[in-house]
Amino acid sequence: MSEPPRLDLTEKRQHVLHFEGVVPALTNRTFVSSVIPFRFKIRRVEIASFYDPFPLVQAWVLTSGNTSASTTGPPPDNNIARYSSPNAYFGANNMIRRIDLNYSPPDEDRVVKVHFYNGLAGDYNADATIIIEEE
Repeated sequence: MSEPPRLDLTEKRQHVLHFEGVVPALTNRTFVSSVIPFRFKIRRVEIASFYDPFPLVQAWVLTSGNTSASTTGPPPDNNIARYSSPNAYFGANNMIRRIDLNYSPPDEDRVVKVHFYNGLAGDYNADATIIIEEE
C-alpha cells in the first residue's frame, strides 16, 4: 500500500511593494523597486484611481532584470498585464482595481516596475501596491 501524498504546508512569506508619487499632466513616469534578492511570485496588484472619470490614466506592471526607469513610455520589460487583462495596461476608472495573480517572472527578473501614463490636464497622484510571495 503506498503512502498518501504529503501536503506542503510551509508558510510562504509575502512582501508588500508600495509605489506612490505625482505624475505630472500629460506625462509618463516609472516607479522602480529595489532589486529583490529572492525568486518570487506576484500574487496581487492594486491600482488606486480616484480622479479619473475616463481611462486617461493607464498603469503597466512589469518585471525586469534592470532598474532603469522610462519617462517616455512603458519600459520594454516583461508586462504582466498580458497574463490577466485584454489590454496591455491596467485602468482603474475611479476605483481601486485589485487583480489576484499567480505569476512567476523569469529567473533573471528581480525588479518590479509600475509605469503610469497621465493623460489628464492636471497632476495625478499615482498609487499602486504589489504583493509578492517568496518562492
